[in-house]
Amino acid sequence: MSDQAATGTAALEEVKPKKKFDLKLIIIAVLVLALGSGGAFFFLNRGASAAKKKPGTKPAAVDETAEEEETQTSQISSVIVLEPFIVNLADKDEPRYVRINISLGLVTENKEEGKEILKDAVIVSQLRDSIVSVLSLKTAAELNSLEGKKSLRRELLKAIRKKVKKPRISEVYITDIIIQM
Repeated sequence: MSDQAATGTAALEEVKPKKKFDLKLIIIAVLVLALGSGGAFFFLNRGASAAKKKPGTKPAAVDETAEEEETQTSQISSVIVLEPFIVNLADKDEPRYVRINISLGLVTENKEEGKEILKDAVIVSQLRDSIVSVLSLKTAAELNSLEGKKSLRRELLKAIRKKVKKPRISEVYITDIIIQM
């Protein structure tokens, strides 16, 4: 019996190192795959962005408004995040509402100016009033489509710029939207 116990113990000792080796091999394989896919993603995206930046070359699906938006976005020096909005929509068949989070891209002299705007109650009130005025004229169907959201951004930017002259608001970002259907 002691020979069988010794043989069994020897067999267990041989199995344990093999399991550790398999576990190490699996961990190494997962790391190699993760690093490889991350590297491939980086190089593929870098190539796509380099094609966009080359002077004189345009990707086939880019239109003029996309180029203007890209130029404006590159000038943004700070972003202010407004408190969420909950607004009744203009649907006639039944009452509906939208809950939306909006951030504004500013062109300012320095990043601190963007933070100071949130402390100015007059400017924040003007911004919120402009946004609520535009949102309350929309229906759920208008806001539910991609084109409707693009149109909303343009209308919000126009309304905000009418009320707030300084600082220059260059972009409207819809960071979250929930529409009651």
